[in-house]
Amino acid sequence: MYCHHCGQQVIDGARFCNHCGGGLVTGGDLTPPRSDRPRGFGFLEMEAGPGLTPPPATTPPPFPAGTLSGQGMTQVSPGPASSSWSALALQPGAVIHDRYRIEDCIGSGGMGLVFRVDDPRSGETLCLKVIRPDLVASSSIAERFRNEGLMTRKLRHPGIVAVHDVYVGSDLCFITMEHLEGRTLRRWIDERRRAGEETSLATAAGIVGSILDGLGAAHVAGVVHRDLKPENVMLLGEPLEGDFRSKIMDFGIARALAGDSALTLEGAVIGTRGYMAPEQEFGGGAVGPQADVYACGAILYELLCEIVPAGRWLDPTEVRPDLEPAIDQLMKRVLAQHPRVRTGSAAEFGRALRTLVAATSRAEAGPSAAPKGGSAAAAKAPEPPTSPASSRPRLVMPDWAEPIPGDPWSSEAGDRGFARAVRDRQTGIELLLVPAGSYRRGASPGDEEAWPYERPAHHVTITRPFYLGRYPVTQEEWRGLTGERPSRFTGDRRPVEQVSWTRVMKALEGTGLRLPTEAEWEYAARAGCTEARYGKLDEIAWHGGNSGGKTQPVGDKRPNPWGFHDLLGIVLEWCADCFENDEYERCKGGVVDPIGPNGGLRRVLRGGSWLTLPAACRLSARDGIESTGEGSSIGFRVARTP
Repeated sequence: MYCHHCGQQVIDGARFCNHCGGGLVTGGDLTPPRSDRPRGFGFLEMEAGPGLTPPPATTPPPFPAGTLSGQGMTQVSPGPASSSWSALALQPGAVIHDRYRIEDCIGSGGMGLVFRVDDPRSGETLCLKVIRPDLVASSSIAERFRNEGLMTRKLRHPGIVAVHDVYVGSDLCFITMEHLEGRTLRRWIDERRRAGEETSLATAAGIVGSILDGLGAAHVAGVVHRDLKPENVMLLGEPLEGDFRSKIMDFGIARALAGDSALTLEGAVIGTRGYMAPEQEFGGGAVGPQADVYACGAILYELLCEIVPAGRWLDPTEVRPDLEPAIDQLMKRVLAQHPRVRTGSAAEFGRALRTLVAATSRAEAGPSAAPKGGSAAAAKAPEPPTSPASSRPRLVMPDWAEPIPGDPWSSEAGDRGFARAVRDRQTGIELLLVPAGSYRRGASPGDEEAWPYERPAHHVTITRPFYLGRYPVTQEEWRGLTGERPSRFTGDRRPVEQVSWTRVMKALEGTGLRLPTEAEWEYAARAGCTEARYGKLDEIAWHGGNSGGKTQPVGDKRPNPWGFHDLLGIVLEWCADCFENDEYERCKGGVVDPIGPNGGLRRVLRGGSWLTLPAACRLSARDGIESTGEGSSIGFRVARTP
C-alpha cells in the first residue's frame, strides 16, 4: 500500500501516512452501511413526517396565559393562534417525535409553549419548547428557530441553560433544554421589593458576576444573547445566603457574531426596552458583546436602585447614600451610551466589579483591622470574594505556572479554584484549564462520515481537572525544548511537525508536561459539543481544502467554546494512548479516566491537518501509526496535571 501524497510505502490498514502524515484513501469501506449507522437525536438526523404520537385521550391542550417561571418567557394571551394547537394534541401523555412524553404544560411565550417532558432514552426530565403552529408556516421563522437552536446547543457552561435537541419539521418545530427547579431573577427582585428590602452591593455583585461568567463563555463561542433581562436569568439557590448559581436562559434571539443571517420576527425589535443598548434599540452600529455588557449593567442598577435606568438616570449614590462612590463610575462605564467608551467585555466588567467589592470590604474593615503594634497599611486585607456572595473557590495558581499578561482568564478561578489560563514558567507554553466532567465519546449522532472504530459511542467521565495547550506546540516552543528545527514548513508561530511520538516523549522528560490521553483530548475538543464539529470547518480549521498546501500560524482560526485553537486542523496531534481498532467496543459500557489499551505498536492521532480531507476533520475522527512515525502533518499539544 502506497501514499498518494508522497509515494512512500505505508502500513497496511493505516488511515494516515507514517512518512508525510497525509490522509489515505483506501477504498469504499471507510463508511459503514446505512443500516449500521446509529440514529441521531439532533436536527440533522430527524426526518420529516408526523413526529407526534397522541395518547388515546383527545382533550383540548392546555394553553396557560401566565408567565413561565424558570424558562425566561413572557406573559402572553392565547391570541388567534390558540386554536391551531389542537391539531397537535399537546396534552399530558402525548409522545413527541416517538421520544418525549409530555408531563405538563408549564408556560407560554411569544414563540410558543413550553412543556415538562420525560425522555426515556436519557432517563432525564427536560423542558421542550414548541414553536407556534402559525409561525411554522413561515419558512423564515422556521429557519430562524432552527439556527437559534443549533447555535445555542453548542454552548456548554454551568451558567447557561443547556439545549439538547433541535427539530424542524413540516408540522412541528421544537427545542429541548435542561429542566431547572428554581426561580427567575425577576421573581427574586419582585419578592425583595414587596418586602421593602434593599439589596447589598455584595449580593448584587454576586448575582451579576455569576451572569457575566456565563456571558463571557458565550461571547468566546461567538454568540451574543441580545435580550438579557431578569426574566431570562434563573437562580438556583438563595443569593442572600451565598449558596446559589445563576443560569442564563433563552438565547432564542442570539446571533453568531460571524453569522450572515438577518432573520428576525417581522415587525419586532430584538431586545427589551430598558435593557437594550442604544445601538441595539436605535440602530446605527453593529450589535456585539458590549450590548450584553450594557444589559448586565442595567440589571446591576436595578438590583441596587430598584428601577431600570432610562433616559438621564441618577447615580446610584444619589439613590443609595450607603453605596461607595466608586459604583457611580463603574455604572457610567458599563451604561455608556456609545459602545466605544463602554466597558469592552463581560470579563472586564466582572474584574471591575470584583475589584470594587474587594475595595469596599477593605474600607469597611478600617484601621481597626491592623494587628497590635502595626499600622493599618500593614493589616492583612480581607480576601476579596472571587464571585461576590457566591460559592466560587479562591483563585489558585499552580506553582509551575504564571499568569498570562493581559489574559483575563488568568485571574479567573475555574474548577477547584485553579486559574483558567496559565503559562508554563519553564517553557512559556500557554495552557487552559479543562474542568472535570462527563461526555459521550465517539461518533456524533448523525455523523455519516464516522469510521467503524469511532463506534460505539460511549460515556466517559474525567474525574480531575487538567490543563491543555491553548495551541499546538509551535516551532519556537519546540526549539526552546530541544534546540532542534525538524519542520518542513518553517516559521516561529507555525506548529512544529515531523516529530514522532517517541521524539515528543523524550522532549517532554523533566518538564512536567505530557501528552493528553485520547479521552482528555476529545473531551476538551468537544467542549460540550455533540456534533461532528464545533463550527463551520473553514472558520475553525486549516485543512486540505483551504490551507494552500502548507501549515499556517497557530491561532488564526476561531477557537472552540473553551478557547482551544486549531483542534481540527493544521497538524494531527499525538495522544498518549496506544491505538487499537476495537478499543471503543471495550469501552461501550462506560469508562472513567481511560488511558487506552495496555500495549501496542501504534499510538493515537487526533484532529486533522493542513492536507487532511475535510470529511476527516471531525471531533471523533481517530487513527494511529507507529510511535516512530513522522510526517509534515503530525504535531502535538501538551497537557499538564495541576
